[in-house]
Amino acid sequence: MKARLSYAVAAHLNPEVLLVDEVLAVGDISFQRKCVNHMLKYLDSGGALIFVSHSPYQIQSVCQRVSFSSTGS
Repeated sequence: MKARLSYAVAAHLNPEVLLVDEVLAVGDISFQRKCVNHMLKYLDSGGALIFVSHSPYQIQSVCQRVSFSSTGS
């Protein structure tokens, strides 16, 4: 519930850069879909997004450019 509230507050402040760090990992499919739709609209309106996820599917559904970082152990 905290992640949902945090995303809702951050997303609706209309920031220049939206940082989304694993927020979709905690939500159900309905929440994930709403977040992805919001992120796509945000990007279409000229916003910048830093999206952190371990899900290649989620990354592909949101991002046009990707930078991978591996900090494996």
